[in-house]
Amino acid sequence: HYHFTTTTTTTTTAGERSRPDRANRWADRATDASRADSRRYYFMIDDISYEQPGAHARRGEWRLPISAVNEVDEQPLPDITYLHSCIGGAGVEIETPIEFLTGCACTWACTRDAPCTCSKEQRLHGVEGCAYDAAGRLIAPQGTYIYECNSACLCPSSCPNRVVQRGIQAALQVFKTRHKGWALRALEPIASGTFVCEYTGEIIPTDEAEQRGLQYDKEGFSTLFDLDAASPDCEFTIDATYKCGVARFLNHSCEPNLAQFSVWVDNLSASLPRIAFFALRAIEPFEELTFDYKYDASAQKIACQCGAPSCRQWLL
Repeated sequence: HYHFTTTTTTTTTAGERSRPDRANRWADRATDASRADSRRYYFMIDDISYEQPGAHARRGEWRLPISAVNEVDEQPLPDITYLHSCIGGAGVEIETPIEFLTGCACTWACTRDAPCTCSKEQRLHGVEGCAYDAAGRLIAPQGTYIYECNSACLCPSSCPNRVVQRGIQAALQVFKTRHKGWALRALEPIASGTFVCEYTGEIIPTDEAEQRGLQYDKEGFSTLFDLDAASPDCEFTIDATYKCGVARFLNHSCEPNLAQFSVWVDNLSASLPRIAFFALRAIEPFEELTFDYKYDASAQKIACQCGAPSCRQWLL
């Protein structure tokens, strides 16, 4: 399910933006450097973001190639189907029909000071206006539920309140580590508050996820993510085991540089947020990207390998 290519290209389709220039330069620089010293790699893939049939870019959505490299051993990249956005499992509708959405009437850009219905919705959840600044960087505190402009809004795709829906904005790379399996890192500097990636996969009912989890436990690997942040009962789970995006490769750290937020765009259900990761601080090029899994460490089954000064020693 990957493309093994010799060049990194930029294409623009209807309703799709070209790659951000800065990310383009950093990705090309990393690719050129790796080719200059290709003997150090067991393999390198220019782009693993295979496009599912029918999963075309939406209005204003970016498409950045995601490279992968293994310079540790001969283990191949997991056999995945790459997803730019979540898909619904059998019987799961993950988007609300546009006729049932309430959109703003802003004709240019939604701001914290504008009389915008989306900003008013955000105020109901403790944030004065939009959750982002004019540059699209997160200014809301951790734990905030984020409500972006949706398909029924009149504002353009460049609206500051359309961030997660625009897709990955920075050059990222999947890479193999010596002690933590596969991981994800930045290829360019990432400013604090920047949206980095979304946890994508197949959204399934929680009872089905429990059944799959039993099998995954036997296989010794699971990437199930419960959507329980805003709903008292966890109705749905994201399964990123075989169908996923780059967030599947995020490792745990007791001192992470990313934080997860629940984001709603084209869905009214509290049970179906999108899970987005934002930078907690400035991130350097080639720094590993991590978040806190927040597992119950009392079980003490798996030793933590994050190496942070405040490491809790046990991941699970």
